[in-house]
Amino acid sequence: SHPSLKPCVFEIENNLGWSMAPIGHSAPRDWNQTVQEDLMNNDYGRIREASLLGGRLMRWLRVYNETPADDSFVWHWFPDAAPWKAAAKKGIPTIRSVLSDPTLLSSFDESGGFQGKAYGFNSSASPGWVLFYNVFIPPDSEGQVRTVKIIEEQLGQVKSSFACSKPGYPLTIFVSTIGATGTSVLKKITHFCLSSKSIRCIHMGHHESGHENVTLQHIHDFCSISDHEALRFGYIHTKGSFHPSIANERWRRHSTMAVTSEGCLKPPDDRCNVCGLQFYPIWNIFFPGNFFAAHCRYIKRLISPKYFGERLLRMSTRLREYQKAGRLFAYNLFDHGLPWRQGVDRFAWEIWSGTHPSIVPCDMSPSPDHSYWREMGNRQESELVWSMAPRQKGLNESWFLLDSKRRERVMGSKDLRMRDYFLLPGNIAKWALLYDENENPFATVPHDSWLWSWFPDGNEWKEAVQQNGKRAFELVTDQFLPQPAS
Repeated sequence: SHPSLKPCVFEIENNLGWSMAPIGHSAPRDWNQTVQEDLMNNDYGRIREASLLGGRLMRWLRVYNETPADDSFVWHWFPDAAPWKAAAKKGIPTIRSVLSDPTLLSSFDESGGFQGKAYGFNSSASPGWVLFYNVFIPPDSEGQVRTVKIIEEQLGQVKSSFACSKPGYPLTIFVSTIGATGTSVLKKITHFCLSSKSIRCIHMGHHESGHENVTLQHIHDFCSISDHEALRFGYIHTKGSFHPSIANERWRRHSTMAVTSEGCLKPPDDRCNVCGLQFYPIWNIFFPGNFFAAHCRYIKRLISPKYFGERLLRMSTRLREYQKAGRLFAYNLFDHGLPWRQGVDRFAWEIWSGTHPSIVPCDMSPSPDHSYWREMGNRQESELVWSMAPRQKGLNESWFLLDSKRRERVMGSKDLRMRDYFLLPGNIAKWALLYDENENPFATVPHDSWLWSWFPDGNEWKEAVQQNGKRAFELVTDQFLPQPAS
């Protein structure tokens, strides 16, 4: 059981005599051939397989806090030995990081063998879409029981949805678990998954801490693989496992219903690249609740989640400078100070999917009112109505928490509109700051984008962006800055 093991054998059957072991590189005879083939085509599955090198390294660290020596047989006998050995040379903390996030092993793979196989997924054998599932496991037993019930309900919804309706093409569900360890929750997920031939679940790893960024990173990695560019996917999570309430139960149920519907996974208008229950163009461009379906071609344009938090901080610093200089007003239309309006900390992941200006949204809710889906009872799938979004024309009182007096004041003054944080000025400033100098996020914005027709002063901003790119915000707001006294 110790990693320093250096075995030898006296092989009688084949008259080999004494030899260091293991002999050859073939798997034991009693290994299931189908399982072997599946593992060889599923890099992440091999990393987490208990009987292979990842599982053994995990046990050695738990029991002895040691890894094998450089000349150990494990570094040449097991599959994926080379990247594991390269990670081990960096030290035990690196091995622990890889074990908690298997995607990291690819950075130690000099051969590039992980690319394209990292998800054990064949796009031609899929229905044309996949599902990513973010599962939070609370530390208390009551919360864990609640989470299991949520998982059972959500997977039941998924199995009976359009997402699983294509015969012969099981839906692949990539599951990420976050939170408490040593629970039975993962076993329950496995049981639910194995109970149906219409779904195929792949566990992407467990993190003791983290937010939705864990699964969003898997999504970005998945969509960055060239073979996946034409695919769509859905993203759901166990909303209510952390903050249980009747409102969150309804919101989760209705959002899951929308994301797994035909409207979101196979929209009537293929231009739609992000879909959800309700699309909001204010106070951020996002889908409240953060359940969404999207096209990989759009998602790969977004900033990778591992860099997103850092970019947000950099952006926020510059935005505050703009406010001090009088270029942006952040408290006229809404109060900017609330974290869920700023999109900071864990709320950053709620706005991530809408942070590129080439977003072409569609949604399934005929009403922009949150309470319709959260607080007015259980809704039926027949109440979902697909449409390109935003379907409500312009700012009016139907939008959540929009004060009519504030709206009238801002909309009645071009001086205020052209510097408002929550309208096009703020969005264009954010896009210009989020993306690096060598990235022009406006280059892929459709000529007929909803941005220019829905927001006030759209044509003026459209012309400014087309002519000046990332410099548009400062050049336009120069015209509205207070002039120094003569």
